[in-house]
Amino acid sequence: HSGPAAALDKVTDAFIADGKLVRRHGERFEVSPEWGLAPVATVDRNAAQVLGTTSVGVHVHCYLPANSPGAAPRGVWLAQRAVDKSYFPNCWDPTAAGGLPSGISVRENAQKEAAEEA
Repeated sequence: HSGPAAALDKVTDAFIADGKLVRRHGERFEVSPEWGLAPVATVDRNAAQVLGTTSVGVHVHCYLPANSPGAAPRGVWLAQRAVDKSYFPNCWDPTAAGGLPSGISVRENAQKEAAEEA
């Protein structure tokens, strides 16, 4: 990485050295001044929250359909997060979810996350 992304990588390294982060995630998140504008940099996913940048993600919710028309769904499928996750370990999550990495669309990311959980 070069430019602003390289500078943010140095900040990320300092956060790890200071114990503010455990490790890098490996996925890059885009940093933009406003939703829909071109990114000015990318940053490691784990550093995004510590830096206060806005993070975007997708959630895929799956449910068991109702037994009859007009009735409420019979239930939802949930996933339990791994105990070694950086944020909210061992908590319940939507069927599939994940942050939106740089370079793919929201639809592509939803498909990627669903495939990872399948």
